[in-house]
Amino acid sequence: MPVRIELNDQTGRVIPLQPDGGPYGYSTSCESSSLRFHAALGGGFTLKVTKTGIRIVPAGDLIVVSDWYNMKDKLVGLSLDHDVESLVTWLSIVGFLLVLSGAGVFTRNRVCHHRGE
Repeated sequence: MPVRIELNDQTGRVIPLQPDGGPYGYSTSCESSSLRFHAALGGGFTLKVTKTGIRIVPAGDLIVVSDWYNMKDKLVGLSLDHDVESLVTWLSIVGFLLVLSGAGVFTRNRVCHHRGE
């Protein structure tokens, strides 16, 4: 990514960032996808991300976590939640339309039956 990332502690001192691979060895294209740092326990920090160069920066996600343990599983779970939510929404709409049309047919048949048709 054509970006520069700077991390400062509460006093403004730069916290060194060390390039690192992803939390799991799942892709060789992620060899330097992570940056590790050590911040003071309980202390705050300021994260600054700036574009470098003139190219357009592609969309991406920035995640700051205290530890990578099970993070891949959590990210996959969030992605699945989003996919399932979309599916459930569409199925609910289709189900509602089917119930509505069934109620219409039922009502029409009932009216016709009462008229003696």
